[in-house]
Amino acid sequence: MSNVLTQSHPPRKPILERVYGAARSVWTSLAITVLIMFIGVWASLFFDEIKGAFPFRTSNLSSSLDPNAAVFWTSFVMAAALFGIRQRALDRVQDEMVEATKRMDLSTRSLNCQVGTISNATDKLMQAIRTMPDGDYLETQLSVYQRCERRAYDALANTSSGRDDIIHALGDLLSGIAILAREFDGGDDGVQYAANIMLALPVGQLSDTKKQELEEQLLFRMDTECLERMHCVLELRPDLSATTWTQRFTEQKYTGAKVPDGELTLFALGIPIRDNDPDQRMRLLPGAPMAYTRKIYQYYADTAALQSWLDANTDQLDAVKRDVIHYFTSGAGQYIKSWVSCPLIDPGSDPAQSPPPFAILNIHSDRVSMLSAGEATRLFFGAISPIIVLLNRLLLRLSTLENWTKG
Repeated sequence: MSNVLTQSHPPRKPILERVYGAARSVWTSLAITVLIMFIGVWASLFFDEIKGAFPFRTSNLSSSLDPNAAVFWTSFVMAAALFGIRQRALDRVQDEMVEATKRMDLSTRSLNCQVGTISNATDKLMQAIRTMPDGDYLETQLSVYQRCERRAYDALANTSSGRDDIIHALGDLLSGIAILAREFDGGDDGVQYAANIMLALPVGQLSDTKKQELEEQLLFRMDTECLERMHCVLELRPDLSATTWTQRFTEQKYTGAKVPDGELTLFALGIPIRDNDPDQRMRLLPGAPMAYTRKIYQYYADTAALQSWLDANTDQLDAVKRDVIHYFTSGAGQYIKSWVSCPLIDPGSDPAQSPPPFAILNIHSDRVSMLSAGEATRLFFGAISPIIVLLNRLLLRLSTLENWTKG
């Protein structure tokens, strides 16, 4: 029983803490004040005795120890000790307050950081909500994906599938991607969306005949640039394309897909062996070449702003810049107002080796700021990732059938 009672008592504070606690009390301050007043009165009453005693008089100490002086000096020492202890106690309180203020400041900063993180997360969530497509999109995506999956597996599972079968299946998948991009932006039938594939062909592994073909197809290059100075060539294949221009939906499926995109022409873009000069100014073209080198999708919201982009980001010659601007303003690409280029990497390659893309998926529209001005691009590619997986498998099968080397 006694043990229980003993354990129930709160632990006693150290003696020093109790002394400092008493020194900080108002009674200690009152005691010091009274003691100082007493010392003053005592000194005025027994001034001569105090003056004639130790420490003012050091000779004949036995006769200099006056009782009145002893009371004075004892009171003085007591007052000084109490004042010192009280001052130390107050200093400790001040130090603790400073430390507490520092801790509070750190806590406030940490809280502000957390609030900032939460605010950023909230902003991203609100942005994601604003860029989410309408409710019909998910139903459309399911319908498109089911058709793409069925078409891809029919082509891949059939060992007798030839080159044309694979190309037709790729066209259906590209058609589905173009449709989903349109529906993602609201499903306006009056706006054109299109998707196409550019194959990455390493120059060093091309036959002389293929090199000659690509040499004639290369766009946007200086007169002194030849194929041998290219690391890789991105070849656009019109037969690997699709557009929504004539595509319409019924309640269960879409019909009238225009495959391939008849507005596309065969051309190629070069990837220089050195994509940067010593000043780190890029000589790459926007779009697919940039996506190939950076290995991440590249988005362009308005082709009317390409002149400013080229001036700010590249060291291309003015003649090359003029060719690019002409292509998008009055040339073959004048109907393209915004586009995104996404690198396709062999899923069987080792990510640690940082393999280059073997193809580029381009999606473009004749409207400015497709995919919510680029803010929803990541969300869109996440939504169509199952179709991209099928696209990769079909392209790898086509590479085997056509015997072209992946970049």
